Amino acid sequence: MAAAHVVCRAVCTFEDEDSQVRLDEAARRLILIRHREFVALPLGSLGQPPSAATDAGTIRCDNGGKVENLRFSLTHRFVAVQRSDTTLELVDLTQGNTFTHVCRGGGSKTRWRILGFQWTGTPVSDLLVVTSAGVEFYLVLPERCALKLVKTVQHAVSWCVYSHETRLLLLAPTHRPRPPPSALALALTLNPRSRPRPRQNPRPNPGQVRLLARDAAAAARHRAAGP
Repeated sequence: MAAAHVVCRAVCTFEDEDSQVRLDEAARRLILIRHREFVALPLGSLGQPPSAATDAGTIRCDNGGKVENLRFSLTHRFVAVQRSDTTLELVDLTQGNTFTHVCRGGGSKTRWRILGFQWTGTPVSDLLVVTSAGVEFYLVLPERCALKLVKTVQHAVSWCVYSHETRLLLLAPTHRPRPPPSALALALTLNPRSRPRPRQNPRPNPGQVRLLARDAAAAARHRAAGP
């Protein structure tokens, strides 16, 4: 039987004890969250000397408060920082602007919180936010320093998993008092090319939601109209 050998080596160092590490798969960055700043290292620069890593596109940004999570946009112009259970802060690294956005939680009157958020790179929306009350799709309007809500999917969610390569979002529904054995995850697919697909079955599947050309057209109207 062939044996696999794994060799581990240090690729980066921390400057203080309370550093945190996040992997931003979509933006291809390893993010170090420090007390006063966060640093986004390109995955290809890990293990290189500091000067080479800087030349490769390392991004440094001042950290103005508590950081629950953060993700860079695919163009690396924006960084979305989760400051609390309900609040995101967006930083425009090109213009130097910063603005805060409070998510809606699908209009839920019960207690809810942000479970995750992703930059999609699709015509449908720039940013999606998953809360325990559903999914919110936003466009970024940099000239107005605002997010525009273009679509919501209301569903009680306990956890989520997102694949940037396929734009597939899996939502594990919350069932009370306890989930039945046959409970399945809700699949939500973003179509990156926004091309309509022929329906094989005229009856919609309640366990799957597709965002297609009509959503992209609505997003374009929202983007033109502004908040």
